[in-house]
Amino acid sequence: MSIFQRFLKNSRGSMGVSLGLGLVPIVAVMGLAVDYSNSVSAKYRLQQVLDSTATAIATDTDASLIPPAALQARAQTYAQSLSGGLDVEGLTLTVTLTADEVSVVGSAQTKLTFGQIFGQNSREVRVAVTVLRGKMKNIELAMVLDNTGSMAGQKITQLRAAVKGLVDFFEPRVEKQGDVKIAMVPFTNAVRVERSWMPNWMLRTNPPNNWSGCVQDRSAPYDITDQAPSSGVGDSLYWWTGGCGQLAEIIPMTDNLGKIRDAADTMIASGTTNVPLGMAWGWHALSSGLPLTEGSPPEAENKVRVMIVLTDGENTQHRWAGGSNGIDDRMRLICTNVKNTGITVFTVRVINGDANLLRDCATSPNHYFNVTNANQLKPVFEQIASAMSKMRIAK
Repeated sequence: MSIFQRFLKNSRGSMGVSLGLGLVPIVAVMGLAVDYSNSVSAKYRLQQVLDSTATAIATDTDASLIPPAALQARAQTYAQSLSGGLDVEGLTLTVTLTADEVSVVGSAQTKLTFGQIFGQNSREVRVAVTVLRGKMKNIELAMVLDNTGSMAGQKITQLRAAVKGLVDFFEPRVEKQGDVKIAMVPFTNAVRVERSWMPNWMLRTNPPNNWSGCVQDRSAPYDITDQAPSSGVGDSLYWWTGGCGQLAEIIPMTDNLGKIRDAADTMIASGTTNVPLGMAWGWHALSSGLPLTEGSPPEAENKVRVMIVLTDGENTQHRWAGGSNGIDDRMRLICTNVKNTGITVFTVRVINGDANLLRDCATSPNHYFNVTNANQLKPVFEQIASAMSKMRIAK
């Protein structure tokens, strides 16, 4: 029974009852006004909490990479840490994350002071915020893609579709030409370059006139660096090889995204695996030094530099590092070197391959994807592209 109901049942003192009844409307109006003001204030402060939470999720580079339940828990923890001075109870959030926006809806109960006279102890406050993913800017991406024989069939077919899907994701989100640049580095135990990129002075020996542009690993320590070749330093020069089958040619960094889409269809599965070599040329593609000069210089500001490394097998053939263990050692070193330059590394294991090696190579465990069916490649590439989106508060 509320205080007001007990008051009405008390029959002692008719004048007191009459006076009390006359004051009830006044007290009620004043009380409701105070409670309403407190609720509005609580709603405003809750809106601030959700704005900050949504912004944090939007700017979190892992947000698109973690499961929905983990994302929900992260948002809840962040909101709770901000709501210490907020007089609410039972704060709950619902987070929705898509390629184009982040939405957070929150509700809580704010205590009522005068409402308790009428049996109402609290009132729900509910707010929402949406953060749009803005246009893609200042992104340079190198895709280092396994084109070995084990990728034949559905794997290479789905890889072509994934590359095209990534381009399709980027194109409508690019504000102006040059905001997004992509390079594609197909690899086996060799990579194929355009002959004009590499004059003879960059090569250990002069190749024949009909050289097909196939290149293998440099000598240590240059095989795991982006250091430019020097005519006076033999180990910094590149080893050409007589052939590499139908291996597709490297596409250097370009803002012509249609060129990348077209190049996807040139990928053919053939040959053996040497991931460190592919990574070395992905690193070259992301830099401005020889032999590929289309990337941004190290001093360029506000550049998001990303490498996607995809393989479906273990390392098997290197020009000089004997056995898979020796090649894996070179890979660990180049993974560390690449990450130390500020390049974000995503790794994708397609059904087979050394999971631990690839997971450790990635920037974080959240940047590692274990694809158990080739049909998952396209959504995985889109998820990676989504993680590179820029954000801004929309409403």
